[in-house]
Amino acid sequence: GNGNPFGVEAWRRFALAHGKPIAFPEWGLNPAGDGSDHPEWIKAVNAWMNKHANTASWPAGGEIPKAAAGKVWYANYFNVRHGNTDQFTIFGTGANPQSSAVFPDLTWGNVKSG
Repeated sequence: GNGNPFGVEAWRRFALAHGKPIAFPEWGLNPAGDGSDHPEWIKAVNAWMNKHANTASWPAGGEIPKAAAGKVWYANYFNVRHGNTDQFTIFGTGANPQSSAVFPDLTWGNVKSG
């Protein structure tokens, strides 16, 4: 709403149009949905990040290179108990065992997820 992009690809295109890389400081399963374990969604997000991984580098405080625009700079899985539920979590609680099993072996860019 409010004119903001909706979905990761819309945000990526927004970043691209503005010459910026994109980051996902919090992403994860959606317990507001059906509340179930979704390893295929975890793998799909990982595949999307891999397709759009940033490979450009630049010095701290330096100008962002054009090659980084619209590319995923970093991402962090939201693995925190929230609102008295652990439905987001994939590490340590057993809430989503199938997603927990696939996440550690995923990679994107030059980063191993787990």
